[in-house]
Amino acid sequence: MDYIYYALGWGIYYAIHSILASQQCKNILQKKLISPRWYRLFYNATAILLFINMIVWHGQLPKEMAFNSFWFSIGFGILTLLAGSYIMLLALRQYNLAEFSGTAYLKGKVEAGTLNTSGLNAYIRHPIYLATFLLVWGLWITFPYWSLLVPVLVTTLYIPIGISFEEQKLITIFGKEYVDYKSKVPMVFPDKL
Repeated sequence: MDYIYYALGWGIYYAIHSILASQQCKNILQKKLISPRWYRLFYNATAILLFINMIVWHGQLPKEMAFNSFWFSIGFGILTLLAGSYIMLLALRQYNLAEFSGTAYLKGKVEAGTLNTSGLNAYIRHPIYLATFLLVWGLWITFPYWSLLVPVLVTTLYIPIGISFEEQKLITIFGKEYVDYKSKVPMVFPDKL
């Protein structure tokens, strides 16, 4: 029963993440509670605090192994973790981290930039989601606890949902340019290198 509640907790975490990222929620909160300059920082702080809460919850769950680790599984898990970490670093280098974190908004309004289709984005539309997928599965393969499988499965189920919401927002911002890009570049897994 603990794992069911824990899975629901992760589902709620991702639901809050998507709701706060939506333009509708952003508009409502910016009109009534939060200055537009502070919204992105609020969004990130909320995500971090809720994530920390989920990690603390995880620490309280029983540590039962799904299978006994052996050198091959640990090696494969570490390679998967390294690949996910590398892709995440490359992906984050393509973004304006001041805008991504929210600190750029404190200096004034940030205009929507141009659609970035270079670097990893030339091969896949969502490199951060690919990195996340590799990181969570690499972590579980390396440390195969049942309690860790819960967020891995919920995250894996959430990724297509998160991508769907993000793509709706990107189509609203970039219009036909994003639709054309979407028709040419795969979502998460590259079809060519």
